[in-house]
Amino acid sequence: MITANAPGKMILIGEYAVLNGAKALVCAMDCNAFVKVYPSDSNQFKIAAPSLSIPFIPFSIYLNKQVEFGTSLQDDTLKKLTFFKIVFEEFNKIVQLKG
Repeated sequence: MITANAPGKMILIGEYAVLNGAKALVCAMDCNAFVKVYPSDSNQFKIAAPSLSIPFIPFSIYLNKQVEFGTSLQDDTLKKLTFFKIVFEEFNKIVQLKG
């Protein structure tokens, strides 16, 4: 199992300007993101996000680089999982390119 924890931050000014060398004003937030990753012997995984009211939801990652959820989900839950889905699909593309 791998565990990771990242503190929250808020970029007040200059979020994208820093890409061109500009300065930004950042402040810390009293929140953290936590993740636990367990090994799997199949292409079936589970995600849970208690702070977003998302219970353990099964999902699979296929060779077509798509994440598919194992159950039909309500629109509000799918919206909450949009960022997760995009990140995993992009990560899957990179893994397949690198072999």
